Amino acid sequence: MNEILNEKIVMQFFLSELDRDSISYLADRPYYKEKVQRVIEELLKAEGMNAKIQAAKAVWKALFEASMTFLDPDKQGYDRLFSYFDEFVEFEELIFASDSFYRDHTLHCLWVYFLEEYLVRKEEFRPFFTSVNAMETLMDSFMELIQQIHLEDTFSNVVKLSNVMHAEKTYGDSIRCVAALCHDLGYPLKKIEKINSCMKQMLPFFSVHSYQDFDFQFNNVQQQQINSFIDFLSSRLMGSLHTEEEALSFLETEILEIDSRSNLTGLRKDALSKLTPERIELMRANLNTELTFSRIQSDVLSYSTDFEEYRHGMMSAFLLVKNLHAFQNLDYAIENDFAKMNLDLATFSAKQTILTSMANHTSPTFHMKTIRSNNTLLSFVDELEEFSRISRASQSREYVEEFCSTKIYLADSWLHIEFLIPIKKATASSFISLMLMWNSRN
Repeated sequence: MNEILNEKIVMQFFLSELDRDSISYLADRPYYKEKVQRVIEELLKAEGMNAKIQAAKAVWKALFEASMTFLDPDKQGYDRLFSYFDEFVEFEELIFASDSFYRDHTLHCLWVYFLEEYLVRKEEFRPFFTSVNAMETLMDSFMELIQQIHLEDTFSNVVKLSNVMHAEKTYGDSIRCVAALCHDLGYPLKKIEKINSCMKQMLPFFSVHSYQDFDFQFNNVQQQQINSFIDFLSSRLMGSLHTEEEALSFLETEILEIDSRSNLTGLRKDALSKLTPERIELMRANLNTELTFSRIQSDVLSYSTDFEEYRHGMMSAFLLVKNLHAFQNLDYAIENDFAKMNLDLATFSAKQTILTSMANHTSPTFHMKTIRSNNTLLSFVDELEEFSRISRASQSREYVEEFCSTKIYLADSWLHIEFLIPIKKATASSFISLMLMWNSRN
């Protein structure tokens, strides 16, 4: 279907999905479902930018509470975060005044979320946005092999890791919602320099020549929390196999496909036929598995740089950790055996995915090879969402409500994305059309 998308289309689509009870964090939760439906309908009816902004604030809070409590019922810190969001909306007016090219982020965060749901749930777009994770596929085939040879106890930690991957899918709707709503909340920190510059240009007219920039920095006491936050973002759940029995060397040569970094990349086609009863008993007696939360040093360096430069995706993630107890109640230790910890691993992983997707969307070291994970989906749709972004024209004081029109459609197995940008001329209006194309094999 080749249609121009706008906020009403994606909101009405979301409401239709809500009626079908297909949104996991609202299904069988009548209080939240009725509340979310009511505030979205009020936003649809709102006329005028001020009315839309006020309605949008209610939608933002209702969606956040519903999706986050589905992940973790601990609501400590919500009042503080909601107060920040109110201040964030007010602060945007100041940024509009200081930056000719600044574009709205209050409504933008909602449109990113609704557009994500539109793309993920529409049948025609599913080949592009449905999660087809290579590691998940590998784990499924490995689990099938384990079950066929009845070694679930021997591979208990691998079983747990597989269960985490599947259980996290239950939280996929919540992950997308929280990350989309909050991904730009750290933006004000990036605009302080611009505001300082505007003030410097005005103060000399009042004979004020001695001016001190507003500045800030984190103190030494906070540094430990910052380091822990970066370590959390930079670590991954990993399963590993251990044995000192040389008789099990057949695993590497005949059963498993292992790359140069000792990572399991697949199973050989005839793996099952090579597992004789004797070999299965050897595995049962001599194999150990371990589930660890391991730090990736390259990610530590990348995220540390993002924090030093106050990139707003990173600061948005830090804001959640700093203010919400649901992101502070994770009792874990890096490099320790996770199987021995009393953790809900699926919830743990879902919370980390929310934070990393937010941090990654402004990180220069983050690159997308596919658009089929929650981490990449936010970055991709954040770039797509152009309809109804309020912007101030650079040479006038006009606020443009509809910055450009967007078309997203499928044609000949290619995903087409068109941006139609209005150009006002003296006698008529015309459009610049920019098209992006993406194949499902990418």
